[in-house]
Amino acid sequence: MRPGLIPFTVMTLLFLWNGLAFAVNFETHTVVFDPAMEGQFFGKNLYLTMFDQKDSQPEQAWQRIQSGHFFQVDQERPNFGLSRETLFGYFQVRNPESTIQTVILENNFGMADYFQLFRMDELGGFEEVFVGGDQVDITRRHVTARTMNTQLVLQPGINRFMVKTYSDTCLQLPLRLWREASYRDQMFKEYLALGFLVGVHLVMILYNIFLGVSLKDKVYFYYVIFVISNVVYHVSNYNLGQYLGWILFGTKVYSNHIQLLAVDSIIISSILFSKRFLNFYKPEYPVLNTIMSVNIGISIFNVLVNNWLSVWLASIFTCISASACLNMLVFIGFLKLRARYQPAIYFLLGWGAYLNGSWGIVAVNIGILEAADYNYWAQFVGGAIEVSLFSLALGSRINFIKKKNHEHIKSLNSELQTLNASLEKQVEERTTETREILKHLHQGIFTVRSNKVIEPEYSRFLETIFKQKDLDGKNIVSLLESQSNLSRDDLNRLSNAIDFSINEDETCFLMNKDCFPDSVVFQNTNGTQQFLEFDWVGIVNESITRKILISVRDTTEKRLLVQQISEKDEELSYISQLIEIKAERFNQFAKVSSELLDEVDSILSSASSQLDPTFRRNLLINYHTLKGLTRTLGLSDLSNALHHAETELSLPAAESVLASLSQIRANHEKIRTIFNQYKAINNDKLGRFIDPNFELVPKVLIHNLIRDIEEAGAMGPDVSRDVAQLKTFYYKFIDDIVFGHMNAIKSICDQLDKPMPKFKFQDSCYGLAPRAVEVIDLAVAQLIRNSLDHGIERPMIRLAQGKQERGLIEFRMSEYEDHLEIRIADDGQGLLLGKIKAVAVKRGNLEASCEDPLKIAHQIFEPSISTKTEVSTISGRGIGLDAAKTSLHQVGGQLTLCLLDAPDFDKGCRFEFVISLPKDQYCRVATESNDYSHFAA
Repeated sequence: MRPGLIPFTVMTLLFLWNGLAFAVNFETHTVVFDPAMEGQFFGKNLYLTMFDQKDSQPEQAWQRIQSGHFFQVDQERPNFGLSRETLFGYFQVRNPESTIQTVILENNFGMADYFQLFRMDELGGFEEVFVGGDQVDITRRHVTARTMNTQLVLQPGINRFMVKTYSDTCLQLPLRLWREASYRDQMFKEYLALGFLVGVHLVMILYNIFLGVSLKDKVYFYYVIFVISNVVYHVSNYNLGQYLGWILFGTKVYSNHIQLLAVDSIIISSILFSKRFLNFYKPEYPVLNTIMSVNIGISIFNVLVNNWLSVWLASIFTCISASACLNMLVFIGFLKLRARYQPAIYFLLGWGAYLNGSWGIVAVNIGILEAADYNYWAQFVGGAIEVSLFSLALGSRINFIKKKNHEHIKSLNSELQTLNASLEKQVEERTTETREILKHLHQGIFTVRSNKVIEPEYSRFLETIFKQKDLDGKNIVSLLESQSNLSRDDLNRLSNAIDFSINEDETCFLMNKDCFPDSVVFQNTNGTQQFLEFDWVGIVNESITRKILISVRDTTEKRLLVQQISEKDEELSYISQLIEIKAERFNQFAKVSSELLDEVDSILSSASSQLDPTFRRNLLINYHTLKGLTRTLGLSDLSNALHHAETELSLPAAESVLASLSQIRANHEKIRTIFNQYKAINNDKLGRFIDPNFELVPKVLIHNLIRDIEEAGAMGPDVSRDVAQLKTFYYKFIDDIVFGHMNAIKSICDQLDKPMPKFKFQDSCYGLAPRAVEVIDLAVAQLIRNSLDHGIERPMIRLAQGKQERGLIEFRMSEYEDHLEIRIADDGQGLLLGKIKAVAVKRGNLEASCEDPLKIAHQIFEPSISTKTEVSTISGRGIGLDAAKTSLHQVGGQLTLCLLDAPDFDKGCRFEFVISLPKDQYCRVATESNDYSHFAA
């Protein structure tokens, strides 16, 4: 035998063996395609086998069938329920004609995810004819607007086919054959029925959306969601979802997850609709309400399972949840019907129609029943009947609510008539009680109408308040006009407010509430005054103010007590401030302050209709100087009054006319009054008055001084020592002056959020005369404040620049032939010459071409020159240095500055202030230089 014949022989033997095996193992059932068979399901003629794997091939199925591993069913529409296996089915179709016939094979199960058809050739090979299903491109179908279908060409005689199908939910295999014309005719009839049923649902949706918007009742919106969910479910069930998705959104595949999602949406919306429709929120059904809430939770869980976990599990849970929901809602409907809630009749009929069709389709989907035409249509028809009955139920609900409301109104009318029957008696009893109350009530109460007269029913205590009898019929406006402090304008507003409020809407009274006086000073006929408080309340009937109820309280004694308490509180506040100050220091302050205030008096008395700019500057200097002293001593009320007066003086005034001058005088009078109060409390209450012209010197020093002079005839060592000690009572050191400001310095540091600086004193052996102490005290206070606010940086900036966290202020003293120099410097950022120049040029004090650094630096002594952009209680007005310089001039002193670095207009330039005093204002007291540093706590 030739080698080439061996494969052919083997293949021939295999084919003969296969044919023999087929003949031996099963009896052949052939589908004969003729007019009687057209459109008939032929499930009994299928040879079926199942695989666990979805990638199984028809050759594997054919081997099983040939070996006898197959089964058949006695159902024309094989139904395998919730199965996830892959199903293969072999069938034969005989074409009895002698010519080729073209037919349509339809798989009537729209929920199949995958359906594949193979043609078997004579040698046992398989050729793919069609692929369809929920997850397959819709355009592969022969007729896209229908369930899975394909066109087959039947050769005369036997034609053999193999189908493969699987699904993640239900599995059915309802196959039938059609001629083209018959198929399209059947499709047209079914679409007419489907269109009618969908139309019923759409009409119910639109009608109830209109009712929901009109009546603003959520029950209609729950109903609409329920109906929409039903339409989505049924459209998916008839395999129209994939077609509509292709038409509307261009998607060629469809997900039966949407069908399960629609069922869960039906469950949730039906529960929400039923609870609101049946008014099932009452506490007498707590268990059922809990079950419904749990059912909603399960449905929401099903949605998550359906989309992210398992469609098969979601199908099982959805069937269980839907069955429980239907049974529970029917049971609740019976409960409400038993409670004589008439709309429950339509509710139960609707669910009955729905159940009539739903139980069959549920049983088919889980594989209990065989699919039939009744099950195919009953649910959709029942759903259409249900939504129509639910719409009738909503109408019945409205009528039922109206009927109940009518009965309730009737009941209320009956109760109202009963109440009206005894109303006169109750009114009379209450009137008697009211009269008795008004007799003994210790408060003035009365009512007025549009005529503004006091009505007869007023409290008798009103006569005590107004010191008049028989107030009945007296006009309240006229009464207040003759005996109160209300102006003519106030009385007119009151009269008009009563006219515009009585017999008008209650809002009119509220709009005129500000026209009714809250407090009045009442002048009695015996010349005494009373402070009265009024409350005005509108008495409203049917939104109309019929009259006004007025209550009057005499608060004269209360006001006197409040005034006395306020005066005592102010006096205690002043005492607490004064006891922190030494008596000698306060009396020195009082002496300086009196001189400054007297000077202001002189300036103001010489001003006529206008305040000269020079006088205004002198006022600012005096006030600023005095404010520095008061802040140092902690006299807050006086400091605040000075700050207010200084602020008003600093404002740019377009016209300095008499009106502004009178305000300045009023502010000054207030300052003088507060100063006198502090002074009176210090002298009279605390008894700490010291004559500033009298220095208390120990007599022993005077005796020793006289003795030394008499015995020695010239000053010896002892005389020099005694004289030196006497000098310490007369002169004062610069460090003593600085230490006197420590409280004020700490307060400023707290406001600026900076630590207390260190102070260093060099050659502190020179004492200052009393008059020099006064001006140096003012100047030092201003210069230290200037260093804290302008010079010394914040701690973080200093640390970044390599400096210590705390700043340093240094005082150096040196004597020349005819004067003493006190140099004051800090280790801060220095003078910002560029900024100072910009401000001075803007003010017109300098020309833009000026490049002299010393001239620019001295601009800080000019009035209103400050590099601060905002005014604070510490600095920012540009007055302090001018005030310090002016005060030093009073004792022949000067205030200048000296630059320590080469000038740089882009960054700070180190400098020091130089105070110069003439010979008669200081004395060398210590024989040795007293150098030391003070580290503030």
